Amino acid sequence: MLTKYLAVICCILILLFVANFTLGPGVGNQVSQIAKGVYFSHAGKYQNQILLERGGDKKIAISANVEDFSVEEGYVYVARRPVKHEYTDSHKKGITTSSCEYWIIRVVDGFVFGPFNQDEFEGDSDGCQIKRRSKTKKGRSHQ
Repeated sequence: MLTKYLAVICCILILLFVANFTLGPGVGNQVSQIAKGVYFSHAGKYQNQILLERGGDKKIAISANVEDFSVEEGYVYVARRPVKHEYTDSHKKGITTSSCEYWIIRVVDGFVFGPFNQDEFEGDSDGCQIKRRSKTKKGRSHQ
């Protein structure tokens, strides 16, 4: 009887061990294609990024934290609040800054322009958001 309980407990521990590696912290990561070769990665609070696909690999084009984006006429317009990292007691903590940067990605070749401040940005912006200029794909980071 005791061996049955030990066998059940061992099976449960093995399942938990396997689940930890297959369903770990990355289970919430979502990557969505927003334009040809351009992806929005929603990896949780303060971890939203824009990725570019080149040669089958996706690489970070605009690092965290992407607040908003808009895809219009062959360009992706991105609003980003930079994340600064603080280290306390050997722990790394990401904190979004109050400043906002604006970026533009030319979809045809993946060329990235920026960062721009609000005065330099040729698009229409409000806060750290991109205003829609036409009926286009629009994204918003949800935290």
